[in-house]
Amino acid sequence: MRVRISHKLLAGFLIVGLLPVALGVLFFSRQLASYEAVSAGRIARVDAQRAADRLQLRVSAILDALEFARRRLHVEAADQDILQWAYDQHPELLKLTVADDQGRTIASLFRFGYTPQGEPVPDLAADAGRAGSITFSQWNLEPQLELYLPVIDLASGERKGTLHAEVSLKGLFAELPGDVADGGTLYILDQQGRVVSHPDISQVLEARDMSTLEVVRVLQRGDRMAHAEYVDTGGKDVLGTGVKVPDLPLYIIKELPVEQAFALSRDLSRGLYMVFGIAALLLLVMAVFVTRAITRPLERLEHGTRRVAKGELNFTLSETRQLLPDELGDLAVRFNAMVEALQTDKRSREEAEKELLKLRNYLSNIIDSMPSILVGVDAKARVTQWNLEAEKRTGIASSQAIGKTLSDLLPQLAREMDKVHQAIRERRAISDDKVAFKREEGELAYSDITIYPLITNGVEGAVIRVDDVTERVRIEEMMIQSEKMLMVGGLAAGMAHEINNPLAGILQNIQVMRNRMQEGLEQNRRVAEECGVDMTDIGCYMERRGLLAMIEAVLESGARASHIVTNMLNFSRKSDVGIEPQDTAALLDRTLELAANDYDLKKRYDFRRIEIQRDYDPDLPLVPCDATKLQQVVLNLLKNGAQAMMERGDADQPHRFIIRTRQNGNWAQIDIEDNGPGMDEAVSKRIFEPFFTTKGVGSGTGLGLSVSYFIIHENHSGTLTVASEPGAGSCFVIRLPLQQGEV
Repeated sequence: MRVRISHKLLAGFLIVGLLPVALGVLFFSRQLASYEAVSAGRIARVDAQRAADRLQLRVSAILDALEFARRRLHVEAADQDILQWAYDQHPELLKLTVADDQGRTIASLFRFGYTPQGEPVPDLAADAGRAGSITFSQWNLEPQLELYLPVIDLASGERKGTLHAEVSLKGLFAELPGDVADGGTLYILDQQGRVVSHPDISQVLEARDMSTLEVVRVLQRGDRMAHAEYVDTGGKDVLGTGVKVPDLPLYIIKELPVEQAFALSRDLSRGLYMVFGIAALLLLVMAVFVTRAITRPLERLEHGTRRVAKGELNFTLSETRQLLPDELGDLAVRFNAMVEALQTDKRSREEAEKELLKLRNYLSNIIDSMPSILVGVDAKARVTQWNLEAEKRTGIASSQAIGKTLSDLLPQLAREMDKVHQAIRERRAISDDKVAFKREEGELAYSDITIYPLITNGVEGAVIRVDDVTERVRIEEMMIQSEKMLMVGGLAAGMAHEINNPLAGILQNIQVMRNRMQEGLEQNRRVAEECGVDMTDIGCYMERRGLLAMIEAVLESGARASHIVTNMLNFSRKSDVGIEPQDTAALLDRTLELAANDYDLKKRYDFRRIEIQRDYDPDLPLVPCDATKLQQVVLNLLKNGAQAMMERGDADQPHRFIIRTRQNGNWAQIDIEDNGPGMDEAVSKRIFEPFFTTKGVGSGTGLGLSVSYFIIHENHSGTLTVASEPGAGSCFVIRLPLQQGEV
């Protein structure tokens, strides 16, 4: 929490000015209250002690009178006059009784009744002394003090009877001086803590038990005096003082209300607090005046510094009007000069920042416009620069990449850190061409990596440039593959020519042999006769030995071989004609024959065992196409399908191709369907990508279907698609426009 300086100064003035006064007032009030408590307790003790002494003197006077009467008693009816004398001396006496040694009443005086002679005296104490007990009268339940004095025969010294006196405590209490009870409540308790005398007669009638009060417990423990503050029976806070009446089983208790006991200190404290409040108010006014005179200039200065901190410099601080200039006014002048200097510096800095930002944006645009990944790293492989191409390739924003290690962002470049350190150490650029790595989708890609060292101002690092050369490598591979295919085509054409010549000689000679063994030719018959052989016998012999069938088989095989060579020559011969209308049914049959006689297919898959189902549309018109290239596409599809069916290895289900042709609007459609293992969606999406293959290493280049797609799409303006599901086979669909130039 932020506290303003004006509040601090004001609080300081108030604390310094008011705290000593407040502590003094509080200390004086406490001392006054303590003194008044001591004084009130002392006065109460004096009043209670005076009351106890007065009560003791009064009881002693009664005892002296009774002692005077006791010495003159004869325990006979004539004692009535002596009792009357004592009775008249002390109105507190309620009852006087003379009893014989048997406890029978001899003479008696009672203010509120009559005791007949001969009536026994209750609870007559045989060893009664000066101290008596406290009882309640039978008729009005008021407490009274019972005294028992023995009557002694002066001649013999024997006890003749007892003088029994009942003294009214109410009367004794009324005899106490009035000033004792002023300002408080004075009452008498017996040794059990019961009220035996009280201004409130109900307390006496109820015999209220006060033994739980602190002063009573202290007196009952044997102390002669006690003083404590407590809550009386009426629920008021009082100061209580108690004393024990000497030689009597009585306690005198004086209670003074706390409010009355501390009345003087309360009044004085109120006066002190009023004086303190007035002083505080005056001090507050003075403190506010002084604080405003000091803090207002400081607040303006603080407000100005806040505006400067926020970047506001187009203002001046108003100077304080003062009769006598001081440091605060000088501070405002210097502050304005500082703000003016800051304004000049800010304008220069803003212009420099604009130029720097312009240059930075220019360099950033150059870096981001490059098609290569540019990554700046320090010596600890932490990324310091991340261009737009890096964001596109990785999907990681520059703000997220800065500060992270290179291996976390581009794991394929983690192995290049040794070369980074080498480039920094040797201060030269290091290149690494055609570095192969796999992308997240599993596709193999190639990159050229170049590392440029950065050593400036003692900061070591490097810039790593990554160029994606995957397409270039693929084109190079396709070119190499195309060259290989051309070489293979040339070799195939040369071999076909070489085979065709001896094959023609074989066929020609075997036909001549067959002609010279026929009986119908005159030349054959004449030569046979010259040799002494009959042509009929020769024919019979050749037929029975199967020579004629063999000759026919040789002729048939030769014809087939000649047909194969012709297809190979037609397939390998470079077409100069281009796209011409073709009969798709005849072209597909020639391709099937070529596939069935392909050495690799025949050797590995035995293409003749694959069932071929033809479903040609007889009404399909001639289709404009390059026959050789279309054969290449179909042959590639048949070869891949045969390999896939071979991999399935299901002997219960025969391998089968279904080849359909039909017209679909302005398009000619060729379907090549197999019952192989099929493909999932992920493979189907990538089947036409260059270098993508599902075959093992060394079994395929991944270019066959991509080249086929190129031939159909680019050379014929057609489409090549595939529909496949795992376990349900695959169906490749070739669609070619029926009109040249139609897309």
